[in-house]
Amino acid sequence: MADKSEQTILTAMDFLKETFFKYADMDDDKGTMSKKELADLLRNQLDEKNEKRSAHYFKKMDEDGDSKITFKEYMHYLTDLYEWF
Repeated sequence: MADKSEQTILTAMDFLKETFFKYADMDDDKGTMSKKELADLLRNQLDEKNEKRSAHYFKKMDEDGDSKITFKEYMHYLTDLYEWF
């Protein structure tokens, strides 16, 4: 992993991946994120406490409708979201 004292694209990518898997690996279905895990991530990272909003984000991220979010789906959503800023 890159030196965290210098912000680079690689450190940003590492942070996004580490954050995803920190929450995705909380239950028995390792490597994918459940609604509860996403709600935990949003609550802890963005101070988002609105369950309806968390459910909305989950629905938007779950591109294939399998009730799980993969790292690829998570990154697609973040990329789309970033374009709005």
